[in-house]
Amino acid sequence: MAFLASVAFPALAQEKRDIRLVEREGLVWVRAQTDEQWQPLPENAQNIPLEEGDEIKTGETPSRALIQFDKDNTIELESNTEFKITGSNIAWSKFELFLGKIFVKIEEKLKDKKRGVEMVLPAATLAVRGTELVAEAPPDEETAGGVGVFEGSVEATFSGAKDEKPTLIRSGQELTFDPKVRRPKPQALKRYRELRERLKTLRRRHTRLRTRWARLPAAKRKALREKHLKTRRDRTQRRRETRQEMKRRGRLDKKPNQRNPGQRRGRDRR
Repeated sequence: MAFLASVAFPALAQEKRDIRLVEREGLVWVRAQTDEQWQPLPENAQNIPLEEGDEIKTGETPSRALIQFDKDNTIELESNTEFKITGSNIAWSKFELFLGKIFVKIEEKLKDKKRGVEMVLPAATLAVRGTELVAEAPPDEETAGGVGVFEGSVEATFSGAKDEKPTLIRSGQELTFDPKVRRPKPQALKRYRELRERLKTLRRRHTRLRTRWARLPAAKRKALREKHLKTRRDRTQRRRETRQEMKRRGRLDKKPNQRNPGQRRGRDRR
């Protein structure tokens, strides 16, 4: 389907979405495709341009991150969540949830504009067609993940399933990815029903973000992104140098044990 979109709409296939981390709370890290390590975001970080290959991770409660792509679409990362942007073309956008929980509000009329958005979970790939949903990826293969749809519809294609028709999940339904069940069926909202209030909160945030959204030209996004990347890397480097200096001073402050230098070196390694 992504191939067809790129052939039929070459301009859209080349044009990138304007994706930004617009708000954060608590501990949030970002790792760009060119980074080896996670870079923590400062407390005042907001409106940070994101690109394909970027990964976002949130810490313990009450940590969260709010991502907006273009004016009409918002994704909220719950605490203890790991998330990646794997495709940012307007014609076909793709996101991956490795761990944790996300709340999604897609207001853009994707079907009318012949655009697509995919959410990849460990157990299934979700084709989103303008919707409100919650998706969950468990910490291990023995725990069930799932998706709950509160508005619109989602098509789920199970991982490893070949030539099988996608499962349609309608508004008011949920699908639990039970590792013991080969092809689970949608059920009425139960497991995720209590999250309706969270979706209402996201709806209010989404409305507020839409009113102040202004699309950035590609050149400006790139410049702003490079500025944020440099700031994060400089902060990480300064922290690393500070730790190394403190560690070095700690060694110098210790009096050498002339009788058993090997034992002292052993303590240093620990």
